[in-house]
Amino acid sequence: MKVSGEVDVTIDEKNRLTLPAQFRKEINDPKVKITRGLHKFLLLMTYEKWEEAFGKLIKENTDLYNEVDNNIIQKYIVPTQEVEIDKNGRILIPERLRRYAGITKDCVVVGRGDTLGIWDAETYDKFTDENDESNAAKFHSASESFSERIKSNRGNK
Repeated sequence: MKVSGEVDVTIDEKNRLTLPAQFRKEINDPKVKITRGLHKFLLLMTYEKWEEAFGKLIKENTDLYNEVDNNIIQKYIVPTQEVEIDKNGRILIPERLRRYAGITKDCVVVGRGDTLGIWDAETYDKFTDENDESNAAKFHSASESFSERIKSNRGNK
């Protein structure tokens, strides 16, 4: 799955979210994984991506008896659930995950390359508001850090 973009969607009365068609067509399996994201949003990904990003990476790099590692497992592995995309392209968002992300009705589904982010619309707008000084500083810092990692990986320090 290689996706980008932002699409406004609405959760129905049964707490189902219809995945936007442009994202849905990139998913080859009716079963996907959903878990917490870092900033009060949900991550949706194929089983293969979950296994690569979380299953393998976290398993190989964490120690169950290390407190910091245990917190990572508790935050990202434990809440992960498998959900099924129904014939109408909808997924049921589990209640606990909905509460974590503050999702009630209006959402934004965001293509993040090989994962989807599901945000409460108001939370997403606040998070991406570049007129907010703290957001502007965070984005600037993230851009600088990213640039340095790219240069380092290229050997161009």
